[in-house]
Amino acid sequence: MIPPKPTITRSLAPEGTHIARVIGIIYIGTIKGEYKGQPKENFKTRISWELPTELHSFKEGEAEKPYVVSKEVTLSMGKKSILRPIVEGIIGTSLTDEEAYGFDLDKIVGMPCLLAISHVEGDRGTYVSVNTATGLIKGITAPPQVNPTKILSFQNWDKGYFESLPDFIKDKIKSTPEYQNMGSNLSDEQKAEIKTIRELSNSSKAGVGDNINPDDIPF
Repeated sequence: MIPPKPTITRSLAPEGTHIARVIGIIYIGTIKGEYKGQPKENFKTRISWELPTELHSFKEGEAEKPYVVSKEVTLSMGKKSILRPIVEGIIGTSLTDEEAYGFDLDKIVGMPCLLAISHVEGDRGTYVSVNTATGLIKGITAPPQVNPTKILSFQNWDKGYFESLPDFIKDKIKSTPEYQNMGSNLSDEQKAEIKTIRELSNSSKAGVGDNINPDDIPF
């Protein structure tokens, strides 16, 4: 017998350019990977936006809420980075290298912008990809923020918010040295769990979330 191909069915934010607002940042931590066949470590962060003019009832009987889309990027503000043009688009101005390297990413939370998204095909179905962010066009006003602001960092840890995250994000955070070194108050069980996740994430064939492109999952 041939095993069925796994699929994920969800309501996707529509393609196109939308009014958006940054509602959260998750500082994931240092993730091991490869670039051109060479091992590489990068500190990853995940930015989330709500689309206040694109509403959907995600559960039967519940009121409509804005779609939420996210993008995972390396925490780098270099000239060739993915993050820098996103930040410059949101704040509506170009940054000098000195300004970029000293920029506090938390400042973009709550800021409105125009967000261009598309649908892409992955191993587990169709996902939303965040392509570009630009400033609002003159005359366009973003509706008030609907979802609560959420920021998760190792310096300002929110255990409740962490536990509410999807498993694949939690597992990725647990695999990082930042999580492992957060404090000496981790139980033996937690340390064993972290060790197991790190071993899996370092395996080329059994990495956490191998079939998921984190840039494309809309939450």
